[in-house]
Amino acid sequence: MNPLVALADDQSHISSDSSSQSASEQINKNNNQATQKSKQQNNVDSKTNKATSETEDATLNGLPYSYDATTKTVTYHTGTYNITRDDSVINGDIADINNAEHVVIDGKINFVRDNDYYNIALFRASSEANTIEGLKNVDFSGAGPYTLKSLFLNTHYRSLDLSSLGTASIDNTTEMFRNMPNLEHVDLTALDMSNVTRTESMFAFDPSLKSVKFGKQNLSNVHRMTKMFFHDVNLESVDTENWTTSDQLDGVKNMFNGDSAMKKLDISTINMTNTAMLTSDSKTQEPGTGTGGGDWTPGEGLNSMLANMIQLKELKVGVNNNFKSVDGAGNHYNVGLHAVGEKDLNGYEYLGGWRNIGAGTVDNPAGENSWSSENFMRFFDRSKDAGTYVWDPRKADDVTVRYVDENNNYLEKPIVIQGNVGDPYSTKQKVFEGYTFHDVQGDVSGRLTDSVKPIIYTYYKNNGSNHTVNFYDMNGKKIADQINRTGTYQDSYDLTDQVNKTLAALKAKGYQSVSNYGVIKGNFGKVHDGAGYILTKLPASEVGTVKANYVDEQGKTITDSEIKGGKLGSNYKTEKKDIKGYTFKAVKGNETGQITKQEQTVTYVYTKNPEKGADVTVKYTDENGQELAKSEVKTGNVGDKYTTEKKELTGYTFKEVKGSTNGEFTDKAQTVTYIYTKNDDNSVKPSEPAQPNTPDNQTDSNTNAKNDTTNNIVNQVVNNVETMLPKTSAQKLTFAGIVSVALASIAGIMIWKKRQ
Repeated sequence: MNPLVALADDQSHISSDSSSQSASEQINKNNNQATQKSKQQNNVDSKTNKATSETEDATLNGLPYSYDATTKTVTYHTGTYNITRDDSVINGDIADINNAEHVVIDGKINFVRDNDYYNIALFRASSEANTIEGLKNVDFSGAGPYTLKSLFLNTHYRSLDLSSLGTASIDNTTEMFRNMPNLEHVDLTALDMSNVTRTESMFAFDPSLKSVKFGKQNLSNVHRMTKMFFHDVNLESVDTENWTTSDQLDGVKNMFNGDSAMKKLDISTINMTNTAMLTSDSKTQEPGTGTGGGDWTPGEGLNSMLANMIQLKELKVGVNNNFKSVDGAGNHYNVGLHAVGEKDLNGYEYLGGWRNIGAGTVDNPAGENSWSSENFMRFFDRSKDAGTYVWDPRKADDVTVRYVDENNNYLEKPIVIQGNVGDPYSTKQKVFEGYTFHDVQGDVSGRLTDSVKPIIYTYYKNNGSNHTVNFYDMNGKKIADQINRTGTYQDSYDLTDQVNKTLAALKAKGYQSVSNYGVIKGNFGKVHDGAGYILTKLPASEVGTVKANYVDEQGKTITDSEIKGGKLGSNYKTEKKDIKGYTFKAVKGNETGQITKQEQTVTYVYTKNPEKGADVTVKYTDENGQELAKSEVKTGNVGDKYTTEKKELTGYTFKEVKGSTNGEFTDKAQTVTYIYTKNDDNSVKPSEPAQPNTPDNQTDSNTNAKNDTTNNIVNQVVNNVETMLPKTSAQKLTFAGIVSVALASIAGIMIWKKRQ
């Protein structure tokens, strides 16, 4: 039987049940059939059996509890819980308990059952709760036996403290922790499982479960472990090495099936001597007795026990293990070890073999047995082959990765990848200065095998290359300038615009294209490449032209004109262009028409888009660059006019200007600097008596006024004397003397005025 079939089984199926219905299905059936009967038997008034957020003393099957609607917490208090035939109807019957997110047990709970054998649904009632506290107060050590079947089935508890749980009287843990999506770790070392007889699906379908710790558990009374850890995809560890089991065990079918994360397992303590005897039609048989409704004949009790454990690399087997069986109909069964050639989760072959350690170690096995998975199950003899086996992968061929140029010369030392068959590998393209990657041969990534081809990355040297386009007439004569573009290997080029422009100009001259060769757009090759056009010249009498001009509103050309030409009577079409910084406004002339003998003109007119220009800064400084007045910043759009002016600065005389005093704003900042020279102060300043206190600004003002008056007097005297005297050498001396007298007189007058 294919072990994968087991994974497709209905999750609710338990092979040892007297009915094909699962425990959960049976619970639902009981719900439908016994709800009213349960209420009558319990004789519990609905007012006392329902708790509200205000109720403190409600009871559930005799057990007092309270419910806090704010925190959604149900708290069970000290008391006795009566296990009844219809205990399963609790789930879904008490709204507040069903809605609880937290469960608290704050006092000791005893359990009393009637003469029949029923499940305990107390902790399943709050199936959405994620925490439960106080399990130490739960006691199953009284007059039993008790079944813990489905005790936490389908609940969302994240952790369970079972360290003080009294369990001396329990006999069944079937589905006890099944389908708990949040449970990660369970410690059962404190539980007494010595009286347990069935553990089917105890931890089945727990997707988050990573480890289960049993300790030295006595499981010698267990006769059925079917699907005990079925499909726990993240389960990594179960300490089975300290178990005690017996030959009563008759079923381990699918026990670890689907535990795809587990790498190490010890099944040497699991007594499988009778597991090969249970047939598929023995469901009513009494445990371990060989009597009942089925035949105690060779069967499938061990089928697919280890199936789909795709990461299992270490397996310890013992003298009580069986790996295969054949039923009475001749059907063969085995534990389903992952076989050579089958696929793992990623679709890769699981290649290698099992070797016993012998005198070696886990990392370096030295045993004599080396089997494929199939042969391991086929030839294993428990009387002589017991021990620890490890997965011994086959060494794969080396993968050589080469990086070469076009002449097969190495660009670096080859890389060698080593490993075992099935190991993943990957390579990557590298960058080599002066070279461009060309192609790769071989699988750049994958899994190592025993026949791997080398991987070769090839690069081309970046030699200079060029691409040319020529234009010829029918006699092979060049009729236009060659277009030439230079670049390195694999660089891209596009000569379309240049070619079209040249062809348009030739057409305007009466040439008509006949044929062409090569490409004008692509990537540079290793060597020179080219393209060409062959044209024929039409007689001048048969050729006309159309000129398209592109101007601004002042008629200034803003881009090159285009000349369309061709045979008289042929159609032409001109087009407006997208010109940066301008917006199309209007067209003058016919954009389309027929070529005539007389040249036609089409003019496209554009408006210049406003473009903010860079600032023009106007500075006023002395000869040393010191600022004499606050700078001015002028703004405007590119092309706008600007003007600047010099200023009259007291005590300074304008000397020169640097920069354009008038001009236009551009996209570059401009500076205009007006430079001034400080005026000399040559007036005589004799010692003066102390003056009355005068405000500073008044003193400065008076002083400036007096200086201006003095200067005016001196200038007037000099001008008058100079006018009166004739222009001779002797007279110049006389003039000098007169000026001296005048200056002395003026100085005296000024001193006299200051003393007044």
